[in-house]
Amino acid sequence: MTTTSNNTTKRHNADHRAARLLDTMKIEIVNLHQALENERSAVRVHKRQLNLAVRAAREEEAKRRADSLCDLKLRLEKTHEDALRKQSDALSKTHSIEILAALRKKDAEHRELLSAALRREEDLKVLLRDAERLNLTNRSTSCSQCENFDRLQTERAQLKEHNAEMEARLKVLADSNRQKAEDLKRQSEMHEVELSQLKRTTTIETQRLLDELRAKERALTQLERENEEQAGRLQLQNEVLEQHKPGHKCSCPPEKCHWAREKHLVAKLAHLQLEMKRVGESHAQEKRDLMRKLRDSDRFQSRLSYRDRSIAVPESPDIMREWSSQEMEGALSSASLKPILGDGGWEGERRGVAWLHNRPKYPSTPTRIEGASYRAGLAEKSYVWKYQFSRERRNNTNGHKGLARLKLGLRLSLVHTYIIIIIIAGTCRQPMVYPVPPERLIVYKQAIELDGMFLPVNGGKTIPRRNRSALELETLRQQLQDREQEIAQLRQATKDKDHKLEQLTSRYRREQMRHYHRQQFVELEPVLEEDSEAEEGSPDSSPSNSPSPGLRNMWSKSPTPNYHEELYLELLKEHTELQHAFQRSQLDHRLMERLDHELVLASAQNKELKKALKQAVAVGKAAKVNSKMSAQVQECQAREATLQTENLELREQNELLEFRILELENTQLKEDNSRMRNNTIRQRQGNNYICLIIVKN
Repeated sequence: MTTTSNNTTKRHNADHRAARLLDTMKIEIVNLHQALENERSAVRVHKRQLNLAVRAAREEEAKRRADSLCDLKLRLEKTHEDALRKQSDALSKTHSIEILAALRKKDAEHRELLSAALRREEDLKVLLRDAERLNLTNRSTSCSQCENFDRLQTERAQLKEHNAEMEARLKVLADSNRQKAEDLKRQSEMHEVELSQLKRTTTIETQRLLDELRAKERALTQLERENEEQAGRLQLQNEVLEQHKPGHKCSCPPEKCHWAREKHLVAKLAHLQLEMKRVGESHAQEKRDLMRKLRDSDRFQSRLSYRDRSIAVPESPDIMREWSSQEMEGALSSASLKPILGDGGWEGERRGVAWLHNRPKYPSTPTRIEGASYRAGLAEKSYVWKYQFSRERRNNTNGHKGLARLKLGLRLSLVHTYIIIIIIAGTCRQPMVYPVPPERLIVYKQAIELDGMFLPVNGGKTIPRRNRSALELETLRQQLQDREQEIAQLRQATKDKDHKLEQLTSRYRREQMRHYHRQQFVELEPVLEEDSEAEEGSPDSSPSNSPSPGLRNMWSKSPTPNYHEELYLELLKEHTELQHAFQRSQLDHRLMERLDHELVLASAQNKELKKALKQAVAVGKAAKVNSKMSAQVQECQAREATLQTENLELREQNELLEFRILELENTQLKEDNSRMRNNTIRQRQGNNYICLIIVKN
């Protein structure tokens, strides 16, 4: 009993020492993880500072561009105002000259009309004087008076006919002038409506073109930002790779050098691994001695079987007895430590690692790692042991719990394997020859304690960490290929937009030319649009910028692990060179785009100036026509006034002539009456005289 108590105390002391060592190792691992997190936070802060600096530089460039655009706008406005001022001065000069010429013509015509009216008045006065003279001279003769009366009546009829003709002419002229004025008003209204429509359409088109240009600028800035971010990432990766080279000498102090820290951590980890191995060997030796002394005790075996029910012990002990120590050693050495995946397709429960002495090798697939079984039931047929982990869901909250459970399971699996080997050695007929300690299990445990055993890839599926470098290279290659495809697609989209913009500008120019020719009253045939198929077949639209298939062919075969670093460095060099070339081409392209934009703005301003000039010319022409028509209307009105005055004068003269004729008729009647009275008086006197003579006789 004393020996058993001593053995139990020794075993407990060894367990306590192992637990203390494990606790110290856990604390050191936690400290190492904290140091790594601090380094990562420093890198994040550096990235943020870089992003802020880039953003400030972009804002400065945007301000400079805005200032330059404002200066250009002010210059263009000044030139536009100067041109309009010059045009207005020239038009005012020509208009004043034309007005002076029209006034001179009107004055000359008015003078001629006045002179003609004066001449006619003098002629009429002469006629009146002659008529009065004739009346005075020819009062005695009635025949001359009758002739004068007939002549005056004929003149009166002629004057009436002339007045009627003049009134008809005045009516015709007034109607024609009124019709012309209405036509001019209609034409001016139609021109104003067309000008408003054209202004509206031009503003809409310019707004749409400006929106498209802004969208293109946004897409280009997004592309530049993504390229700069990719360049920063690649530069950081290059720095990390250069620091990890064996011949690299760091200039920074050892307290801030990442490489020195990593070397120190790796050395410390190797020391801890050696201590762990030594402690495990001593613990295994103690367990082996203890179990050799207690292998004949049935009670101890029953306790062990009751305590370790989760261990899968073979049902038939005859099969275990048939195993020799050499077969057991070969099975243990040939066994491979692989994770057994669940039947639920990576989202079911995760099973522990197991030694399968007769498990076949399966090739790797995108959803399953190399050597893993196609089903989870193989672990139930294992003749060595089975340990089942608890269900773990792959999310951010339960990730640390799953990793802790995995570590605990591996630690328990170490102890259980030693116990099962000792049990098998006790049940075998031949003496047990203990095999070499399982190196793979220790290496696997170290990998799990360092950074976790599984790495998520392919949408949540897991693979071992030992293939991490190859997978990182593959992901980087895939990202580079995707980025090149996106750049090619964006370039093609920008080319298509430029092509559409050119088509719209050409269409707008054609519409402007058509409108100009319509204004000039010239009928043009409709201009045929360019064939879209011919434009699509142009060399600009050819997919020359599409990513070459050389990269796909180059990465189709996976290289050896020793060749990964060289290939990655060459790829980074090529990418940096291509990026520099792309930046140079982008600078040239930006300069060309800026010049094209300025040219388009200048052409648009030139078109606007031409349009304003045409409008001013049209307004000048309309003003000329209006001035001419107003002058003609004024002339007609003056003529009408003069004719009305002449008509009034003629009417007065006619009335005077009629009054004179009536007076002459009255005088003739009075003379006839007087003559008749005189004759009667004479006859009476003669009769009286005759009667007196007769009476006297």
